[in-house]
Order: sequence, then C-alpha cells, then structure tokens
Amino acid sequence: MNYLAPGISDHSSLKVTLDHIIPTGPRPFKYFEMWETHPSFKDTVEATWGLEVRGSPMYRLVQKLSATKSALKQWNKECFGPVQNLLHRSKQELADIQSILHNSPNDETLMSLERSSRDSYPQHLSQEETFLRQKSRQMWLSSGDSNSKFFYDSIKSRSAINTISRLRSPDGSMLTAPEEIKEHIVHFYSELLNRDSGSCIPQIQAYGTLSEVDNLRLLSPVVAEEIRKAVFSLKPLSSPGPDGFPARFFQLFWPTVQYDLVEAIQSFFYSGNILRQIRKKLASWTVHSLSRAGRLELIKSVVSSFHIFWSSAVRIPRRTQKDIEKMLRDFLWQGNSPDRKAHHVNWDIICKPLEEGGLGIKAIKDWTNGAVGVRLWDIAQNKLSL
Repeated sequence: MNYLAPGISDHSSLKVTLDHIIPTGPRPFKYFEMWETHPSFKDTVEATWGLEVRGSPMYRLVQKLSATKSALKQWNKECFGPVQNLLHRSKQELADIQSILHNSPNDETLMSLERSSRDSYPQHLSQEETFLRQKSRQMWLSSGDSNSKFFYDSIKSRSAINTISRLRSPDGSMLTAPEEIKEHIVHFYSELLNRDSGSCIPQIQAYGTLSEVDNLRLLSPVVAEEIRKAVFSLKPLSSPGPDGFPARFFQLFWPTVQYDLVEAIQSFFYSGNILRQIRKKLASWTVHSLSRAGRLELIKSVVSSFHIFWSSAVRIPRRTQKDIEKMLRDFLWQGNSPDRKAHHVNWDIICKPLEEGGLGIKAIKDWTNGAVGVRLWDIAQNKLSL
C-alpha cells in the first residue's frame, strides 16, 4: 500500500498492490485457433512452408516448423494483434459511426460504414470467445453463446493454480523470492536428470508367440495412410509438443505438410540417425588416457543404455545393428585412435557372460530381440496399445 503524491489536489491517492508481479521471461510459441478466421492466415502458412530447405527429411521438417513459427509470430503482431484490443477498437468504431449517423441518418457513406462495422464486430466477439476457450482449456463447452465471463474465471483459476509463490527447500526453509524459487527448481531438476539410474536389460520369459499374420503386420513398413490416420485420430487442440503446434495445425494443413511429415516419420524408422548419435558419443569421450578396461566400462554403462532406449522405441534394422557392433568393436580395441589395430578376440566371444569367458557385453541382436519381444507381449495382452 502506497500513498501517491497529491500534486495540486488537497488529498492523496492510495495505491494498493495485491500481489507482486513475477517475471515470467519470454513466452513460448502457441498456436491459436482464432487465427484461422483471418483471411491471410492460410496464405502465410503455405508461403512459409513452401520455402526450399535442403537436408535430411527430419531436418527439413524441423526447419519448416521453425520458419512457420517465426512467420506466425510476426504475422500475429502485424495483422492480428491482441484480440481484446481488436474487439475494443471494433466496438468503439461502431459506437462512433452510429453516433454520427444519428445526426445524419440519410448519409449513405455512413450507412455503408455502419454495415461494415456491424459485420466485423460479431467476428471479433467470436475470435475473443475462441481465444478464451482455448486459453482456459475448457474444450467441453460448445461455442455459440457468449461464454466470456466463464472463460475468464477459468483462466484466473488456472493461473492461480499454476503460480508458484513459495517452495520449501530440503533444509526446511521457505523460499519466497522469485529468483530463489527459480534457482531451486533448476538445481532440483539438474540433479534429478543427471542422476545415474543404471541400465535395465529386460528379461523375457517364455510366453506364447503371436501368429505369423500379427508378426508381418508389426514388422511391415510404416505407410503414409497409417500416419495420416494417426494424425487425424489425435484431439485437435490437445497439449502440443515442444514445437508448439497442436494436431489441429497438421490436420488443417494436411495437403501442405503431409509430404514432409510422412517422409520425416518414415526416415525415423529407417535412417542411420542412431549411428551418427552413437558415433558422436564415442568421439566425445576423452579416451586417449583410458585403458581397454575403461573403454569396456564406458561401452557397458553409456552405449548400452543408449541402445536400450532406441531398441525399445523402434525395431533397429539388422544392417544398423551390424554397424553399431562394428563401432563398438573398433572403440574397444583402438579407442579413437586413427591407427587400425587387430581385434584379437572374436566379437561373439566378447559378448558372452563373464562366467563363460566373455566380457559381459550384451549382443546387439539379443537386446533388439528382447525389446521387440516385450513389445509384442504387451500388444498380445492389450491390443489397445496399438
């Protein structure tokens, strides 16, 4: 509570601050359904997406999404702007025209302006309602009525729930300063995500096998129609991914984006991206001073966990499996040295357990078969998992 300077008045104004304004930083990109009502929206997206980008399918998709995001941000500032301001200007413009028309009821120019303003004002009302409905996340309430007050109340309620005004630290003290809260959150998740959780290799018990038809279906290539059905099965305005685009964007612009999207998804299953990532991981290690035993432990602890993730997500082709094994063999015997060194022991023997004379490295094919077996069993038990 502050008393303001009285100036030339004989009393002072009283300023009451109910809460401190917490800096939120730059806001992430968000796709708004109300944009679709603007006549230039579709042209902006299609023109940006049509720009030529060279590179892998996944790189082209990411670059086009990024360019579209930047273009829509600029377009929103220049052509759309805050919907509340548009509504206020539209309402004020209609009131001003009607006020002048009241004194000149036969002026055809004013009558034409009033008709135009009366047509645009409901459109801006609808845009505001669409904006507030999406922001409040109340998708169950159908549009058509003026639900602005309900949406505003929902937004305020969500804002209050999402606001972190205080946190209790591990030592029991209460943190209330925004900078302290931010630093504590960053520190907490940095420790959590950097914690070594070890590697868990799935063990498969003997269960009944799937039919040959089911196997062929699961191993068949991912086709464009399958991807299209998956995209259109998503809720249009459900939570978007890191790129900020919900499923509605891809559904609305499917004729424009389908080629790049389908090619990127198919390349995910069949390209050698995993090879590049493993090679980059191996090259990043400072292995010149490591013994062969040290390189063995690095292979087990890092590359093994890396491969477990990928093999549980997709079926790695045999060619890729062989390439991974070659990289691991070379790394074990020669590290990152450019000089080629002899491999004194067969790789199949190295992949045997320690008690059988091997080094305990799990064979790539065993990992892949185990991960696929787990997935097939899940599907056999719960067909909804498809």
